[in-house]
Amino acid sequence: MSANNQMVLSYLNSAVTEAEIENAKKYNLDLSIIKFEIKEDDAKKYREILRFVYAYFDYATVVSDTYNSYLVFIRNVRLHAAVLMVKNLNLALKLNYTSALSSVSITNLDIEDDLSSVMERLNKFFMKSKVMKKDIYYGTRNLDFNDKSTKIISGVLSNNKAINIYGLFQEAPIKIIGDTVETNDSHTVFQVPKSFISFLQKQPILYFEHNDIPDVFSATILNTNFEKNFVEVGEFKFVDHSPLHRKNLRVTPVAPLKATLGYEDFIISGFISDISVTSILMTTELNNIDKLHQEGLTDKTFKLMFEVELFGNNFSIGMKTNIFRINGNQLVLNIFPDSDTQKVINEYINMCYQQLLLQVQGKVV
Repeated sequence: MSANNQMVLSYLNSAVTEAEIENAKKYNLDLSIIKFEIKEDDAKKYREILRFVYAYFDYATVVSDTYNSYLVFIRNVRLHAAVLMVKNLNLALKLNYTSALSSVSITNLDIEDDLSSVMERLNKFFMKSKVMKKDIYYGTRNLDFNDKSTKIISGVLSNNKAINIYGLFQEAPIKIIGDTVETNDSHTVFQVPKSFISFLQKQPILYFEHNDIPDVFSATILNTNFEKNFVEVGEFKFVDHSPLHRKNLRVTPVAPLKATLGYEDFIISGFISDISVTSILMTTELNNIDKLHQEGLTDKTFKLMFEVELFGNNFSIGMKTNIFRINGNQLVLNIFPDSDTQKVINEYINMCYQQLLLQVQGKVV
């Protein structure tokens, strides 16, 4: 490649990097950035590893950085989820190619970052990974997560006490705004509104979001104090999969919703068990599932019909749907509502969620 072509390639990589940062800031996207090296002398194997990496990250943007190093931009993925992805990738590379990514650094785009600051941090972590001979070195604008990372949480909570606490009710995450009263490496005490104490006491696991920590973390309840409205927790863990990671709120209907699923002359009936703006869980009889298989209709586009009540008014809903998965006598359906129907579904989900909040606080029986 000529010197001129090298310069053009450098311009392209810089332009793509700038575009990824600008796009994430413009649309307020979570963006994790990974830098790594590949140490492999065999050219064919080197190429295979690159192809494997590109496919593994679901064809996210990959650009060459400096000699033998690369950048990967993963949209809508938080920091600790990106770390887990790299760990699993390295395991797969060792099994398939007896090789792995080396000198890996990972960070996320902070709201205060510009191109220069985020790349400076990524390169700093990259050098630390080399010098300290760590497989992966990662952190944020303000936090370094490489020394027993959950210990960092207590330090963050000491400086910024506000926190969002989540428990699950009918599979929906219930958000509770709390305040840190006491924290150390073994336990943390939060104060919450009194109306939520009974609800939290019954939760096996609580989930947390904090403005200064880029990922969801969890903890188990150690104790509750009804007089002071305290909840004591321990064993903080970062989690890569939780109800908080769902893109859309999913709720159980406040009252049974009868539904029909039809394709041409074929119709089965059942009930809506839970609902979001993108999918629905429909429960039906097992013989209806058998009929679906016998007719060979599981890959068809159906018409889903049901009725909801909103503020004393009934709304008939009809939309296209297909079967995403079948679990026993339940159908997981992808739904494709038009804009008006989507508004009705959104309103219904919000109403159901408000009902859940009232039940959690003991304000309705």
